[in-house]
Amino acid sequence: MSKKEQTTFIYCKCGNEMCSDNSFISDTYDDNNDNHVKYKCEKCGMESDFNFDIAPVPINWNELRTTADMRLANARQN
Repeated sequence: MSKKEQTTFIYCKCGNEMCSDNSFISDTYDDNNDNHVKYKCEKCGMESDFNFDIAPVPINWNELRTTADMRLANARQN
């Protein structure tokens, strides 16, 4: 039996690839049934929270919030 090939890659801001090391913390769902897959970078210690369910690639929750905040701010200006 051969080892399964890694197909998902998640990088910390420091450049460390977190799926192939021991960075995984948990895979849970919140009260809104939103997916939260958490990692803590083995290299720098930064924690990240990703959603694997809403797109073909994992999306960082901080990026989602930043984008939503920007859209809300732009809507208020118009």
